[in-house]
Amino acid sequence: MTNFELKIIPAGEKRMVLLAESIFGEVVTQMDETFFLNMVERSQELRMIYGLSIRRDRAFQKEVEDATSEFGEELFKGVFRDKILSLFNRTIGGSVNGQLNLRLMLGKPGLNSIQWEIMRFRNEYIGFKHNLIRHPFAPYPVKSPNSNERSLRVLIVSVDPFFPETVDQEHRDTIAMLKGLGNNIELIELFQDKATLENIKEVLFGGVDIWQFTGHGMFDARNPLDSSLIVWGERGEKYSRLSVRLLSTLAINQNLGFCFLNACDTGRSVGLH
Repeated sequence: MTNFELKIIPAGEKRMVLLAESIFGEVVTQMDETFFLNMVERSQELRMIYGLSIRRDRAFQKEVEDATSEFGEELFKGVFRDKILSLFNRTIGGSVNGQLNLRLMLGKPGLNSIQWEIMRFRNEYIGFKHNLIRHPFAPYPVKSPNSNERSLRVLIVSVDPFFPETVDQEHRDTIAMLKGLGNNIELIELFQDKATLENIKEVLFGGVDIWQFTGHGMFDARNPLDSSLIVWGERGEKYSRLSVRLLSTLAINQNLGFCFLNACDTGRSVGLH
């Protein structure tokens, strides 16, 4: 079944970063945290109304049904809008029987109190139509590296899904040089099949002072933000793309100290699509 992943991550200054991803692309946007705080309060009110309906007559159940439907529609429209909604619709259209595994990853524990399963879209509850799966995501919040730490967090990514041997020597030389610095750095290396889109994002979400990437790039002259770095594929794919748009959002919200992207000039060719 086709997966649609939605990550909701705190980004400081009462902002939340939303990252949506499927086999049809990725979307990054930001929202005010106020909306989610309001949904938490509404969820508590909904539980109270439901509790009252159990202790009172059946006529009160109509109020519960109306409140649940209204809440579900408001929650869905607040999160699934604009580009996220477009990607969601494309993913549904390309899935078998129009059903998805909707993987919800929440970077703030309090968001789990929201009744995500009763989001309502096209007069259907998401939790009934699709498989809504909550994945723990608290270990990977967007954050800035602690400047008081003694060591620098350094991420080295070396990947070439097409000609693996091209990055081998440079990767070994870089790692050998950095290891010579001893405890001055905390070294994280993602080499070849470990350099997947998900693994790279998880490390960046945790906070990185320095990041070096060696591999291929794809340049989009019409919209440079849609240019991408080529990383190792997942779920049977040969390769995946890490867009400049996503990177810029991550850099802004987790204060990436220094980024060296070494993608060869073939990124301007039309050989990769």
